[in-house]
Amino acid sequence: MIAYLNSSFELLGSLWHHRRLAWSLAKRDVHDQHVGQSFGLGCTIMQPLLTMGTYLFVFTFVFFTRLEDAPSSNFDFTVFLFSGLTPWLTLTLVLGKAPMAVVQNATIVKQVALPLEIIPIKGLYGPGIFFSIALGFMLVYSLFSSGFALPITYALLPILTVLLAILAAGLSLMISCLGVFFRDLKEIINVLLGLGLFLLPILYRPGGLPRAVEVVISFNPLSSVIWCWQDALYFGAIAHPGAWVANAVLSIGAFVVGARLYMITKDHFGDAL
Repeated sequence: MIAYLNSSFELLGSLWHHRRLAWSLAKRDVHDQHVGQSFGLGCTIMQPLLTMGTYLFVFTFVFFTRLEDAPSSNFDFTVFLFSGLTPWLTLTLVLGKAPMAVVQNATIVKQVALPLEIIPIKGLYGPGIFFSIALGFMLVYSLFSSGFALPITYALLPILTVLLAILAAGLSLMISCLGVFFRDLKEIINVLLGLGLFLLPILYRPGGLPRAVEVVISFNPLSSVIWCWQDALYFGAIAHPGAWVANAVLSIGAFVVGARLYMITKDHFGDAL
């Protein structure tokens, strides 16, 4: 355990020391993605809105999903859907890029004296933009739909945001270093991400699933993350107290394990690449 904590502190210390470099590289990555595009960063701004709008249209107007026992008459299925989609889509953006994060920077890894722990962490910048826009849209909608009387649980959003960032960083560290040695990991992650949306309590009405399916979803460790966000943004109460403990343990545990795994394997990246 001491070794795991030491690796975490070493990684955090390096990131803090090179924070300006990490910030510059992250911004350059986002800029390079839009070089030659007419709309540039506008595409990044529109993407979360279009994605959220598509899910909203399909599950609200196509499947006519309604919540008869909503905790508040002001909050409809839209708030419930967005409260789960916002953290999940953010994680999918992070995890989708993580397997190839180090591999795609092979030249830097082998030839440039760069702190290697920056590589997976700088990949959080783009998803961070997505998260900010999606959450902002969610907050504006909730504010108007509630008549400017948001539940007090909205004050827990900073805590949930920090936990989500810690979880995303830990999983990114873990997957990016494994992706160096197992190149098929990208395909496996993409399949799991495709299935993940349907194995989480995001699209389903509370209490509207068969017991067997609810058991499967409850064993998904990421379900605790979604339940916490739904508690804060939709239920307006701590409806899943165990999920808050599980979310904190999962997030911190993922970062500690991810940091340890990354720090003990990074010296071998050059040989594997």
